[in-house]
Amino acid sequence: YFSDFAEINNNLEEVLAEADYLSLHIPLLPDTKGFFNKDKIAHCKAGAYLINTSRAGVVEEKDVVAALKEGRLAGYATDVWPSDPPPWDSPIFSAPNTLFTPHIGASTVENMVRIAKIADDIIGEYVRSNESLSGVSS
Repeated sequence: YFSDFAEINNNLEEVLAEADYLSLHIPLLPDTKGFFNKDKIAHCKAGAYLINTSRAGVVEEKDVVAALKEGRLAGYATDVWPSDPPPWDSPIFSAPNTLFTPHIGASTVENMVRIAKIADDIIGEYVRSNESLSGVSS
């Protein structure tokens, strides 16, 4: 079904050059720290929007601020910060065309019910068998 509406392209430079919207979904690891930086921005289609809902450290914030001020990036949206609480004096907060939301995507009633059920299942299994399903031991 995926191929009906999209295609896979493993050439990052081509993707950056063609995409109107870039949404980052990568873990913060030693080799992804600063992944989206001025070098990646240089390959981006002029006027692209960047969305980061993965981890703050995968983006070089100063490079994004510069690209927003230059108009190279049309906008930036994020719900992740390098520290909590965020550094309110960061230049990103005064950069143009930015959107900031709280990192609470999992904080819904439905998810809280799901988490409670998982916890109940783990506790129930432990009571029945004296073995933990979660890999956590006493």
